Amino acid sequence: MWNKIKEWLKSIWNKILAWIKSICKKFLAWLNKNWFMIVNYLVIIISYSTVYGHEGVLLAEILLGLWIFVSIVYPVFKWFMKKK
Repeated sequence: MWNKIKEWLKSIWNKILAWIKSICKKFLAWLNKNWFMIVNYLVIIISYSTVYGHEGVLLAEILLGLWIFVSIVYPVFKWFMKKK
């Protein structure tokens, strides 16, 4: 009786592990493809939080604003121009 329960729990555990491994593989594939975009947004956020609110850094705020705009528009452009 206990062996049946043990085997049943082991099969469920193996299914859960396989599911987690598949999700991790998909996430790592996505991260491998888009890691630069994540780093780009982190740099923008850190830079903007450092520059925002200080006097005499208008040019830096404009450049960061353009960087944000290009960082958002480029993936949208790629998405719309993708061939189906």
